[in-house]
Amino acid sequence: MNAKSYLITIALLLAAHTAYASSVIGTVYLKNGTTAECKDTDRIKLPKNRSSLKILRNAYGKNRKTETYKFDETDSIVCCHPRQPERKHKIVPTKSGWCRVYFETPYITVYIFSQKGYFISANGGIEDIQTRGSLSQSEVCCFLMKRGTDEPYYAGGMNRNPKDSFRERICRYIKDDPSTEEMIRQSSAIRSKTLLMLQHYKPQK
Repeated sequence: MNAKSYLITIALLLAAHTAYASSVIGTVYLKNGTTAECKDTDRIKLPKNRSSLKILRNAYGKNRKTETYKFDETDSIVCCHPRQPERKHKIVPTKSGWCRVYFETPYITVYIFSQKGYFISANGGIEDIQTRGSLSQSEVCCFLMKRGTDEPYYAGGMNRNPKDSFRERICRYIKDDPSTEEMIRQSSAIRSKTLLMLQHYKPQK
């Protein structure tokens, strides 16, 4: 096999892996109060940006059927890899598009937005699809939203090294919790770990 054929084969295998891992099992919650369960041979095709959500019934059979739910009529998706049903992930439609929930507390939710979507690997972890080697701020970024608000707050891109501007944006948003604000301001942690410090956030009355 020459180098060109080898690279093409690898690319096709990676594409097949991503397509498979982007189809998961779980539950789709709709804004009208109903749910759509996907298990056994059914699959949820993880959406991206503001695209409609698709459910594949009998995904690998000859009589496969597709159900489509619009972005605006979906409340959330709780999903997992079929091999790791205990590792569930939540994906929600926001004003920025489909975002995965990095974590949520009674006081704040941290969202990750990936322009190219998401996939769940065989070990159950969720990953953001991005162009290899890209440093685009818009490709993968994070948003914060305090409980009781409905406007996501842009905190910055996730593909760059930590900078004071990233921490400063977060600190401006959480000025109602001086102790957590100071913790983040003094930190030199990478962006993902800086966000985890928001688990301590508790607004002062």
